Amino acid sequence: MRKVEELKRAARREDWDLVDREIAAIVDEPIYYKWAFLAGTGDLDGNVRDLAVSIIERSDIPEKEFAAMRMPLYQLMLEDDNRYVGFRAAFALANHGPGPYKERVIEKLNEALRDKDVESIARGYLNKLRTKLKS
Repeated sequence: MRKVEELKRAARREDWDLVDREIAAIVDEPIYYKWAFLAGTGDLDGNVRDLAVSIIERSDIPEKEFAAMRMPLYQLMLEDDNRYVGFRAAFALANHGPGPYKERVIEKLNEALRDKDVESIARGYLNKLRTKLKS
């Protein structure tokens, strides 16, 4: 789990370019999204929680596993005191399927449109959800 420690250090110092590059290299390995869900989302450091939900967002997670993550991610989206954790939780839900939380996820994505750091990501997920609604 050396990669997790490296990513946590990068998140704590807010080196998001490094985090984004490194996440891309690990999204195919279940050990990382499992760490993210079971440990990372409960970390005391908001930047580590942000890292954790970012890993979940970008990982390839079977629906059967994601179904167990959906409600806790929804709660993070609504309740976390780090706004980016809330946004990333909404992104993870939009990417993997928001289930019964679609309307609240759309509200959070619309809120994220007003943040220049994540507006393009939010727009992409809104378009994805709208496309699914039309099909």
